[in-house]
Amino acid sequence: MSGVHDEGVMFGELKALIARRVPGFSVKYKNESKWQKFIGLLSFFNPAYMTKYTSTIGKTVWFPSREFVVEKRARAFKVLAHEYVHLLDRQKAPIVFELGYVFPQILFIFASLAIMAFFFSPWWMLALSALIFALPIPAIFRSLIEMRGYSMNLAINIWKHGAVMESTREWIEEVFCGWDYYKMWPFRRDIQEWIAETERRVYAIDAVGERANDSILRESQAFVDVYALVTGIDMDEGGQE
Repeated sequence: MSGVHDEGVMFGELKALIARRVPGFSVKYKNESKWQKFIGLLSFFNPAYMTKYTSTIGKTVWFPSREFVVEKRARAFKVLAHEYVHLLDRQKAPIVFELGYVFPQILFIFASLAIMAFFFSPWWMLALSALIFALPIPAIFRSLIEMRGYSMNLAINIWKHGAVMESTREWIEEVFCGWDYYKMWPFRRDIQEWIAETERRVYAIDAVGERANDSILRESQAFVDVYALVTGIDMDEGGQE
């Protein structure tokens, strides 16, 4: 299947659609923000944070730069679609989403309580033990959140090209198992099985009977909207119950 629009056009259409679905949504650029530059300095484990990665904080999607969006239109569209999933998920349960995303590493902050306790006291040792959460401990909630987001990447590849390239599968495996997301789920076999299951659910859109009820379109309204943009098939108007 091939897209019905140029990626630059689809980016603008998707941006406008998200603005209608998510009040307060905005797109900004990391290289224009002192705050984002500071976060980039803290992201020692991901040196490409400022130049290659897009981040969603609250209702704002931060792209690396305006040039990134213009020069890499296909990628920018796919990234915005990925973040659209996160925006809708966050809208349903913002506190759970935010805390789940930074858990368990967020527990590292309790180490700061050590300065309020007597040295070598039980409370001092307990607070200092929170330093362990600064390590790349598997993050199940962040992994589940990102699985939903990267399901969109896989879906767009299939909708546009008919299949997912092996190099794309390997790249997504590395996203979960490597340092870009602080080794959030370093169990490669789990990621491979999830990718295969996601591909099956994307192909199930064209299935009939019970299989169709398990398609990726049931995952989130984001998939329904992006599917319509990429393929020209509006499931809200008749194809989706």
